[in-house]
Amino acid sequence: MADSISIKIKGAEKLKAKLKRIPPAVEVELRATIFEAATGVKNSIVAEIEKPKSGRIYKRRRRNKSWITWQASAPGEAPAKKTGQRMAQITVKKANRAGKPSSRIKAPGIYRLLENGTAKIAPRPLFGPIMRAYRHKFKDLIDGVVSRVLKVEIRK
Repeated sequence: MADSISIKIKGAEKLKAKLKRIPPAVEVELRATIFEAATGVKNSIVAEIEKPKSGRIYKRRRRNKSWITWQASAPGEAPAKKTGQRMAQITVKKANRAGKPSSRIKAPGIYRLLENGTAKIAPRPLFGPIMRAYRHKFKDLIDGVVSRVLKVEIRK
């Protein structure tokens, strides 16, 4: 089961109401910019998962009698990568919503579960810290698109 993170622009509705509809040139640019930003978020998520962890070390015996070891994440760290199979399931897709440029980052549900923790597992935050780090970057990207495409001029 995949969970998803949705990237939405606050204020897009107000802008749309003022313009009656987002001009096609702005919408095209916004879609491309949001997809690019979402891809950056996905890359940051993958990088965070791949970072070395400081949790407990586990051993398991394979069928061919050799041993495999991996290190889990400690509480407060992002989830650890064991095989990379779940990490490979993290995808970015353009969301086709009329008049609402957006992108979706889909990730396996285990990451959302670990984000908040369970009764037996302490939280392993992943999405929250990354989204907080990108908050201002998103705003700057959107402001740049709107000002570049609309070419707003202020006269005295």
